[in-house]
Amino acid sequence: MPTQLYLSLSGRVLPSVTQVLRLLARPGLVEWAYQLGLRRIPLHQAVEESSQIGTDVHALIARFFQDGQGNADDPDLRPELLHPLELFLSWYVDYSPAPVYVEAPFIDAELGFGGTVDLVASISGSLELIDFKTSASIHDEHLYQLAAYDHLLAAHGIDVSRARIVQLSRHLDRYREQIVSKSELRLRFQVVAHLLHIHHLLQRFPDELKNQEHLQEQERGELGAGTGQ
Repeated sequence: MPTQLYLSLSGRVLPSVTQVLRLLARPGLVEWAYQLGLRRIPLHQAVEESSQIGTDVHALIARFFQDGQGNADDPDLRPELLHPLELFLSWYVDYSPAPVYVEAPFIDAELGFGGTVDLVASISGSLELIDFKTSASIHDEHLYQLAAYDHLLAAHGIDVSRARIVQLSRHLDRYREQIVSKSELRLRFQVVAHLLHIHHLLQRFPDELKNQEHLQEQERGELGAGTGQ
């Protein structure tokens, strides 16, 4: 799946939610890397494999909602995708979500970022934001990600009642869910907003540093000229 670009009306490339959240400390990732090292599994290999599984499972889910194709009996389905897809189909049967947006990109041009929501659907008459995860556990980063998506939806006039993470890990016997209330989403977005501010400052820093160095060189030149050096 190609990388999604988020552009402002002026054509400026905006950072994604994922890029902004990289500023967060992720102690769980350090522990995971340590455990991989004990098992002599290269970190880059594990990251690539995990990322690819997540990307492919999301593509299968999107395809299911878009054209009804999501057969776990497909002989061409890679083994590592089979169980997450089975968990998703089990979740779908339990809730019968009516999709409104599937893999839909949104931007907030004012705050300067974008993101792609997995699913916005009506469940039992309530509009919900749903994020699918194939990771073995749920981390704070995932909750901040949901908060950012909720803000993007609200910026486009889409008001969801709550959000939920649906965990489709191949290490689970059954899907797991974590419900996130609207009040928690709003609270967590305050952190995201600060991270956005830091991200934009860091992006500006090299240019501003160059400008300061240029001004200092000019001042040194003017000072040298004034003293006859």
